[in-house]
Amino acid sequence: MPVYGPEGWLPLWAGVANQKQADRVRNVMMDVNRFNSFVPLGTLDLSHPRLEPERGYWRGPVWLDQAYFGIRGLRNYGYDKEANELTLKILNNCQGLLGDQPVHENYNPLTGETLNAPHFGWSSAHLLLMMFEYK
Repeated sequence: MPVYGPEGWLPLWAGVANQKQADRVRNVMMDVNRFNSFVPLGTLDLSHPRLEPERGYWRGPVWLDQAYFGIRGLRNYGYDKEANELTLKILNNCQGLLGDQPVHENYNPLTGETLNAPHFGWSSAHLLLMMFEYK
């Protein structure tokens, strides 16, 4: 069984995919049955039988740095509309991001609930990058 995760969109972030490859990756990223969830771009394909975002550290939670690499990768290939859509879903659906709660290490892709460590530095840094690059 193939396993899909953030490593699939890293070639877009790095700028090494050709346009045909980028189109295919974009389709997987935007698929609501794969990665375009309530909080998009988790660490495991939503259709994978081992998806356990609330208990499995790398089995589905959304890490904002990995989500940023995907969003930046989409922008690298001219998919600004899709990048904006995913950015807004992250901002609106990650618990507490638009309120007064700390930024957490990761988030549940299905519910937006915070997971693991609060006040997580690289999550905060990548969230700022997402917001600065929003068009």
